[in-house]
Amino acid sequence: MELRLLGPVQARIGETVVDLGPRQRRLVLAVLALEVNRLVPVDRLVELVWPVRAPRTASHAVRVSVSSIRALLAEAGADLAVITRGSGYQLKADPMLIDVHRFQALVAQARETVDDSSRLGLLDEALALWRGPALVDTADSEVIDQLVGGVTEARLVAQENRFDTLLRLGRHQEVLGELTTLTDQYPTRERLVGQLMLALHRGGQSSRALAVARRTRALLAEELGIDPGDELARLELSILRNDQALTSTSPQRSVVMTAPALLPPAIGDFTGREAQFAALDAAGAVKLVVGTAGVGKTALAVQWGHRVRAQFPDGQLYVNLNGYSVGAPVQPLHALSQFLRGLCILIPFAPSAANRSISARDSGLSMKMRP
Repeated sequence: MELRLLGPVQARIGETVVDLGPRQRRLVLAVLALEVNRLVPVDRLVELVWPVRAPRTASHAVRVSVSSIRALLAEAGADLAVITRGSGYQLKADPMLIDVHRFQALVAQARETVDDSSRLGLLDEALALWRGPALVDTADSEVIDQLVGGVTEARLVAQENRFDTLLRLGRHQEVLGELTTLTDQYPTRERLVGQLMLALHRGGQSSRALAVARRTRALLAEELGIDPGDELARLELSILRNDQALTSTSPQRSVVMTAPALLPPAIGDFTGREAQFAALDAAGAVKLVVGTAGVGKTALAVQWGHRVRAQFPDGQLYVNLNGYSVGAPVQPLHALSQFLRGLCILIPFAPSAANRSISARDSGLSMKMRP
C-alpha cells in the first residue's frame, strides 16, 4: 500500500483505491502520515480536526477514527501500522510509501545532482507525484496551510528549479506555456517572472519580455509599495541592451551568483500596522518583534521585509523554526544549512580539471577553484 497526500488523500494498492471513509478519518490518517514514525498527541489531532471548538467527545472520536484506520490497514494487508504510544499515536512505515516524503527525497537528491539532465529527471519525477492541492477536501484551508504550507512552497521552488535547469539546457520554448500560467497565478513571484522574461527574450520576444517587466513593476508598486528586486532590474536592463550573455545556455562557463530571496510571499491585502512599521524603520540594526501567539508577528515581519528589500541588495534570509507546527522544531544546523544554500549558488564545474578559473558574471568576482 502507498499513501497519497499530494492531492486528494488516498490509499492505493496497485491501481486499486482503498476507501478511507469520511473526511475526518482521512485528515487523521494524513496527519499521521505527514509525521510518519513520530508521535502525534491526541490533543494535536483534536486541535486539527476541530480548530474552532472541539466537542466534549472529540478525543473519543479521534480514537474511533484511529481504530477504523487500523482495521483498514489490516484488511488490506498493508505494511503500515498505527501504534499507541502514551497519549498519542504513531504511524510506523517506510516514508517512501508516502508520496509527500518521496517528493521531498527526490527534490533533495536533485539539489545534490551535478548533471542537468539527471537533475531534470529527478525534478520531473518529484513534481509528477502532485495530483492537485495537497490534502484537498480534508480540512479548512487554514488547517491545510498549517500542515502542508511548507510542502506547497517546496513544490513551487522545485518548479522554479526545473525551469532554471531547462533554460540552462537551451529548452526555453518548452517552458513558455507553464511559466505564463504560473506567473498569472503568482504575478509578484520575481524568480518566476525573471524566468519568463528570459525564455521570451531567447525565443525572439524581447518586447513581450519587457512588457512583463513593466507589468510586474506596476503590480509590485500598487499592491506592495515596492520596486522589483535588483536581479529582476538587472535582467530587464540586459534585455534592453540585448546583452549577448543572456543567449548563452552553457552551464559550464560561469558561476551564477544571485542574492538570496527566502522571504515568503507578501500578503496582498495586508492593511494597518503603520505605527509598527514606523517603529521598525526607526529601530537599530537588530530588531525583535514580540507579542502573544497569533497576533501576526510573522506576518508583520515578512511584510516589513518586503517593504525594505531595496535596502538589502545582498538578499534576505528567512527560516520557519516550526514552533507551532506538527513536526519537530528545526535544529540549528538545519537552519544554518538552509541559509548556506541560499547564500551559495554555484553552477557545477568539471571535476576532471586540475585547476579552473571561474568568473561570476555581473558580480565582478573571480575565483580559483580546485576539485
